[in-house]
Amino acid sequence: MGKELRKVRKLTVSMAALLLFATVAAAQRITPGTGFNQTIRLQPTKAGQEIGAEGEAMRKSARDMEMFAVKVQAKVEDGTKLLVVVSTKESSFIMGTVDLFFGVGVFKMEVKPGDPSMPPLKDLVSVYVTDLTEVLLQGDFPPPPM
Repeated sequence: MGKELRKVRKLTVSMAALLLFATVAAAQRITPGTGFNQTIRLQPTKAGQEIGAEGEAMRKSARDMEMFAVKVQAKVEDGTKLLVVVSTKESSFIMGTVDLFFGVGVFKMEVKPGDPSMPPLKDLVSVYVTDLTEVLLQGDFPPPPM
């Protein structure tokens, strides 16, 4: 009974995290012609494959808001922290951490356009998720629509 309860709990938490990610996406609708909305799948490296890592990154830009989010799933211990790093053509930035519980974690950042705490979303080229020793997931954004 204990194993079954843990499986149900893990599934419930995973579904809650997915629902949170979907809710964030739906709540941040962008008016056509005022910005962009792109989601990419992050590909696991060999180290990422070893822990069953999967993920996606999303960037959204509108007239009055920019949002960047990363969702990660991995077979790791509760409380595991992973670092989210992004790169532009000129440099790389540490965006923050993803804390994983029940194998799922979400990093999300919203700012006003031009806020110096985040590079302009249109300039983001690559996203990396690392455990500080190895890159676990990586992906590249296509150029945003003009």
